[in-house]
Amino acid sequence: AGTYYYVVRAYYLSWESVDSNEVEGATSCGTDVTFNSIGDTYADEFKPNDNHGTDTVMIVRSWQSGRSQRAFVEFDVSSIPSGSTVNTATLTLCATKVPGSTRTIDLHRITADWTETGLTWGNQPTVAASVTDSATTPGSPACMTWDVGADVQAWVDGTSNEGWRAMDSVENQGTKYITEFATRENGTPADRPILDVNYTP
Repeated sequence: AGTYYYVVRAYYLSWESVDSNEVEGATSCGTDVTFNSIGDTYADEFKPNDNHGTDTVMIVRSWQSGRSQRAFVEFDVSSIPSGSTVNTATLTLCATKVPGSTRTIDLHRITADWTETGLTWGNQPTVAASVTDSATTPGSPACMTWDVGADVQAWVDGTSNEGWRAMDSVENQGTKYITEFATRENGTPADRPILDVNYTP
């Protein structure tokens, strides 16, 4: 995928026009694939031993100290051939409940193993220090997206794929802000987490 520049020249019998003005256009190439999550859950600081792997929503919450909640999601992208170039990759999580004020949700690449049915606040996995991407909550329930191309490329190149953690960019600030995202167990299939990837083998 990339950006190309085009000019048009017309021919008729022995007549030839001058070149048109140059225009910019994006190519449509590569292979598009959509992945469904293979695991999604959330961890609750207030109930550090509880697991929420079968819940229909995963919650991101910022509130007072000791009351944060964080969401975790994972996809299997092993079907992308090794050596491929990832042109674009977009994570989509659909918010079924949003806070009254706009919040920033940070996405971090997870760097340690976890399981949907085993994760708790007390054993949540480590994550990369840098934020993969951030997105702001909508004014009403709607889907949110994050650019995750660099992470997916790293996985295709051999880095261990453990998914992402989503959290409020400012936790423990005193006011309760809750965002709920549909999980793969949610009754509305269109709201479930997806990862859209375009790659060139």
